Amino acid sequence: MSVGENIRNYSVKKKLRALVGVAIVYTLIITIANMVFLSIMENRSMKLYTGPYKTSQIVAYLNVEMQKLNTYAYKVISFTDEAQLMNTVKEIETTTNMIQELIQQLEECDKENAEVLAGFMSEFEQVLEYRTEIEQILEEDDMEKAHEIMNTYEELIEGAQEIVDICYNNSLKSAENTIEKTKVFMIMIMIMNVVIV
Repeated sequence: MSVGENIRNYSVKKKLRALVGVAIVYTLIITIANMVFLSIMENRSMKLYTGPYKTSQIVAYLNVEMQKLNTYAYKVISFTDEAQLMNTVKEIETTTNMIQELIQQLEECDKENAEVLAGFMSEFEQVLEYRTEIEQILEEDDMEKAHEIMNTYEELIEGAQEIVDICYNNSLKSAENTIEKTKVFMIMIMIMNVVIV
C-alpha cells in the first residue's frame, strides 16, 4: 500500500487532525523563524545606535570642541587684560579635558577606528605641546613669535579634525552596511513567509 492509499483509508476525523497538525507545525516554524529574524534585526538596529550613530554624534561634538580650542588660542594671543587671559586659559583647559573625554568615548564605541584614533591622539598631543609653548611665549610677551606658532597650531588642529572626519566617514559606511544587511533580512522574512504560507 502506498501513502496515498493509506490517507484515503483514513477517516475524515483523522484527516482533519493530520491537516490541523501540519498547519500547527507550519505555524510554529514560521513563528520561530520570524522571531529569530526579528531578533537579528533588533540587534542590528541597536548596533546602529551604539556604533555608527554614536560615533557620528561624538565626532560632531569633537569638531565643535576643536573649533573652540582654536578660537580660544586666538583669544589668548589677542587679550591684553590679565583677567580675560586667565579666563580664556581656563576655557582652553576645560575644552582640552572635554576633547580627551570625547576621545575616550569614541575609543569605547568605535573599535573599528582604533588605528585612526591613535593617529588623532598623536596629532592632538602635538596640539597640546604647541598650546603649552604658546602660553610660555605669552608669558615672555613675545607676540610676534606667538603669531608664528599659531599658524602651525591651527594646521595641527585642522589635521586632527581631518583624522576625526575619517572616523565619521567610516561610521557612515558602517551604518549603510548595517542598513543594507537589515534590508536583506527583511526580504528573507517576507520570502520565507510567502513560500511557507
